[in-house]
Amino acid sequence: MGKQNGNSIRQKKMNTNHMTADEIINAWCDNALVERGANKVFPNVYAGSFEADIMELSKSGYATEYEVKVTRADFRNDAKKQRTYAARPPESKYGILQEGGRVNRFCYIVPDGLIAKSDIPDFAGLVYAERISAGYYSHEKGFYSKEKISFITVKAAPLLTKEKISEKMIQKCLESTYYRFHEYRRRNAYREYLSNNKENEHK
Repeated sequence: MGKQNGNSIRQKKMNTNHMTADEIINAWCDNALVERGANKVFPNVYAGSFEADIMELSKSGYATEYEVKVTRADFRNDAKKQRTYAARPPESKYGILQEGGRVNRFCYIVPDGLIAKSDIPDFAGLVYAERISAGYYSHEKGFYSKEKISFITVKAAPLLTKEKISEKMIQKCLESTYYRFHEYRRRNAYREYLSNNKENEHK
């Protein structure tokens, strides 16, 4: 039994199998907008040479990057990512993070139990995502249940650097979000166009 957001009266843990990265990202963004409304949350943005599944910027100017993994293989491959240069040796993503050259904090979000705390690098945090059925009550609906994803911090992400995020990084997040929005807009417009054509064919 538990309470959440005032009107949740009970929660039941459900199977976390087949949880997708998109589900986790969307749930995290929704959660951040409710619980940390002063923060700016950017899903799927390019920041530097690597894409961030979630970049969350605090009101005070600090950045936390969340990397979402739904398979162990994908988690292991993250350690192999590199940034290459024409005139000097490549740099690993892990190396850049450890030196504080990307964000203030870095954290993995995975389905409950997928990765053990002992598997996580020293510089990273770990959050479990679990699917639950939450019970609610409202005067309009009475008692009802709703499936949602909740989050449990297993390992807090350590501070990697005290330097605030640069204006250049903020601008990259804004530009990436801007272009992604118009990509989605075009896709939705095309889907609506196809749907209207099908409706006209059956008239």
